[in-house]
Amino acid sequence: MEIALLSSEQEVAIKEDAMLDNEYTSLGKKVVQGENVDTNLMITDQVLIWKVRINAPQAMRKYVMKSEHDTNIARHFGRDRTL
Repeated sequence: MEIALLSSEQEVAIKEDAMLDNEYTSLGKKVVQGENVDTNLMITDQVLIWKVRINAPQAMRKYVMKSEHDTNIARHFGRDRTL
């Protein structure tokens, strides 16, 4: 997902949660200072990006997993129908 594809509410929520996440802000500082250990990490519009994916702060990860897993497209129809 590109940062440009986020709604303004989603972008604000990520930035607010990122400020409260010590691990996220520490990693962001390392990227800015050129000390990052992963060359796939970068910062775009104050949001950590890994390869082409947004690195969500810890507080948002459960929400992201639930919202992406529980859609009609992503979910399965139970064990019997899947088999």
